[in-house]
Amino acid sequence: MKNVIRIISALCGVLLLAACAESPTEPEWEPTYAGQWGSEGSGNGEFQGPFGVAVAANGDVYVVDADNHRIQYFTPTGSFLGKWGTRGTGDGQFDNPGG
Repeated sequence: MKNVIRIISALCGVLLLAACAESPTEPEWEPTYAGQWGSEGSGNGEFQGPFGVAVAANGDVYVVDADNHRIQYFTPTGSFLGKWGTRGTGDGQFDNPGG
């Protein structure tokens, strides 16, 4: 599970580096609002303290749901695919994950 967290953290770092690569005078890309999904809560597709986002090569979106102590993942259009994690310190458990 620690490897999954490291991979997600690395992907978030890559996204952050890409965002920081733009020049203050000539941005390499312009962010575009494409939509949103989810609401506050603890059900599938709901969030309590979303903290980090990563996009996989196939376009799936992974969201660190810190206060629900889990990772959720979605299709590129926002359809819920799955989740993993519960609160704790054992295998498959998180305590307010971040990254």
